Amino acid sequence: MNVLGYYKNPEDTRQIFTEDGFIRTGDLGELSVEGWLKITGRIKEQFKTAKGEYVSPAKIEALVSAHPAVDHCLVLGMNLATPCAVVVLTPEALRQTFTEADRRTLERSFEDLLDRINARVETHEHLSLIALLNTQWTIGSGFITPTMKLKRVPLEAAYAPLIPGWLAQGTRVVWQLS
Repeated sequence: MNVLGYYKNPEDTRQIFTEDGFIRTGDLGELSVEGWLKITGRIKEQFKTAKGEYVSPAKIEALVSAHPAVDHCLVLGMNLATPCAVVVLTPEALRQTFTEADRRTLERSFEDLLDRINARVETHEHLSLIALLNTQWTIGSGFITPTMKLKRVPLEAAYAPLIPGWLAQGTRVVWQLS
């Protein structure tokens, strides 16, 4: 396949190609020891912590989303000491939180998840907390696209102001009840 560039737009064409002819896709990736390329996120989704370190949230979101009670997850942390995760629980998980004992069991499972994730990621990517939501993100709420992808800008605008209050609770798993 031959890509010539943007039609009648030489400036944009120059910007998408590297000097050696490769296309800048905006993807982040890792090469395995076998030489396979694994896409791990997008450059535009990266954010910088208060310590000046860049974090790619997609990798951490995938680790959080492995928990069976997670419906959606957003990792954010621009200008914070460490990132945090905001989790929308599945409807099944929410039904299991009516008693204090069941709720505490779910919290413990997320504390364990936090430990496992922080053991796997770089120090500057360690999650400080996981906030559990009892609301759903929908297309109608403006938080999800029709293809079920997260809309990061409105989500960050909605949840970033809540982070200082969550951190002030001094716990690693917090509940954000609507």
